[in-house]
Amino acid sequence: AGSQAIATWNLDREFPNAAARLAANLPAEVRQHNMTPEVRSNFPRAMVMLIVPIYAGNLWWGELLLAFNSRPEPGWWQAEFDAARLVASLTGTVVYRAQAQRHSETHLQFQKVLFDVSPQPLYVLDNLGCFSFVNPAFCKAVGVDAR
Repeated sequence: AGSQAIATWNLDREFPNAAARLAANLPAEVRQHNMTPEVRSNFPRAMVMLIVPIYAGNLWWGELLLAFNSRPEPGWWQAEFDAARLVASLTGTVVYRAQAQRHSETHLQFQKVLFDVSPQPLYVLDNLGCFSFVNPAFCKAVGVDAR
């Protein structure tokens, strides 16, 4: 149930003191006394949370949330912030690349369909002048089997 709640959180509502920092791409610390009842119910033993925004390209994709049941004052070491931001950055890069790859595959499939159904003879030569791709209309025009 906890992971489902994370997906539906509204940062402005659930973490009002942290939302501005997160919107500025900065990590935010939330202590138990600043947590809303909904957050406390999902993380009943969490005394403090570190929330780091994850960006895929320039778009906010989500948050990395680290919840601890104890944490000494006054807060986090710079190395901990840096490590959390690194993990968030790597996650964002992976998400961005996966999205770009899906887009590229879709684009290539679309180009192949256009290439294959074009009534015009089309061909692609490689850097040595050899045929890399030909469409069915080209095969028909030159009288060769499309296979």
